[in-house]
Amino acid sequence: MDIQIEHLKSKTDLLQKKFGHPDYRAIYGTGCITQPDICLILMNPTARNISVHKNWKGLRASWLGTKNIWKLLYKLNLLDEQTFTATQNKKPQDWDDAFARDLYTKLSNKKVFLTNLARSTQPDARPISNSIFAACVPLMEEEINFIKPKVVIAFGNQVSSALLKRPVKVSEARRKPFELKTKGDNYMVYATYYPVGMGMMNMGKAVEDVKWILSKYATKKTPGISAKRLAELQRTTLMSSTGASLAQRLLMKKWSGL
Repeated sequence: MDIQIEHLKSKTDLLQKKFGHPDYRAIYGTGCITQPDICLILMNPTARNISVHKNWKGLRASWLGTKNIWKLLYKLNLLDEQTFTATQNKKPQDWDDAFARDLYTKLSNKKVFLTNLARSTQPDARPISNSIFAACVPLMEEEINFIKPKVVIAFGNQVSSALLKRPVKVSEARRKPFELKTKGDNYMVYATYYPVGMGMMNMGKAVEDVKWILSKYATKKTPGISAKRLAELQRTTLMSSTGASLAQRLLMKKWSGL
């Protein structure tokens, strides 16, 4: 099962090289990459994530080796109790590639995609400038256009404001839909409280909001997009992203019309 978008990894690596700490590596959005029910966007990875370290051999994904984000997903009924308990009991050095892949495969099966807006791994939770977030938005839009989620959740004021290109205060924007207009399509976005780190006190509010949003979107079928059509759309996105030739794009356009 594919749980990462391979052709976007090199772009993430370039942003990490430009904005991130040189001692650490980039991580990649991971989970359901084919019409997930929900795309969860948080801030940026830190050195607490074991997969950013150069001695880690395995899947590089958000929040590996940490605890609090898995509490959020468990409270949202997106993670089973046995797997959740394992995330809480394991020490960082006890995590391995097999457990990481099993964890994200289960999230994929729950139709969840988990990612970070700022592709800038830092030693700790130091503030990231608005300019770095803004520089990472085009890649975030590419990621969203490829997976085509039913709904996007942006956590925190900074992530929400950067993604939506307007000032957003989550205390005023709770359960208010925003439209994200991209080159590929338009997507529904909700802003809510940041649930981990300094925002741990707001996890309850974030859980309330995301549960409410899921009740509106998770059970809905995306109209008019068959599995075949989705695959064609993703191939078109891949062609555009990787700089396909004009002839290749015309051929892809012909296939998409079948």
